[in-house]
Amino acid sequence: MRRVILLILIMFLTLSITKRNETLEMIGYIENTSDYEYDGSELPTVLSMSNKDVCTEIGVDYYPCNIAGFYDHKTNQIIIAQTATDGMIQEDFHDVVLIHELVHFLQFINGYYDSVPCRRALERDAFAIQDAYIDYKELSQENKNDPLFALIASMCKGNPEDMIMMPPNRN
Repeated sequence: MRRVILLILIMFLTLSITKRNETLEMIGYIENTSDYEYDGSELPTVLSMSNKDVCTEIGVDYYPCNIAGFYDHKTNQIIIAQTATDGMIQEDFHDVVLIHELVHFLQFINGYYDSVPCRRALERDAFAIQDAYIDYKELSQENKNDPLFALIASMCKGNPEDMIMMPPNRN
């Protein structure tokens, strides 16, 4: 019985170390391709939850909300949906979302959350680095961002410098 418990513990620790190393490798890539720096802060906990629970967690009252993941700086957690969202495929989905959310983690610890006109502006670098990482790792091109979507998703509402002609809000 002790051997079984010990074996399970060793497998868990090996998996944890592997995931930590993969996360640090991604952070190294972000550092090498941007101005963001990792200062040794505690790495975020990465959790996976159903797509519907992701929508609920961020306070969206409709489903599907097509949110692949998010970084919560208050809890230092990255939440990733279990299933690829519209415009993405399941292959490499987790890694593609993780690199994107790690950009937000580095943006937070580097003070960028306080220097942008709106939080949506943080998406610009996250989308660009995500797409560059896909090329670098030769991951599925189908998980790259649609350029128009990336532009619209990173615009600050009401900021004339970030505005393009958009239909009026119908709410």
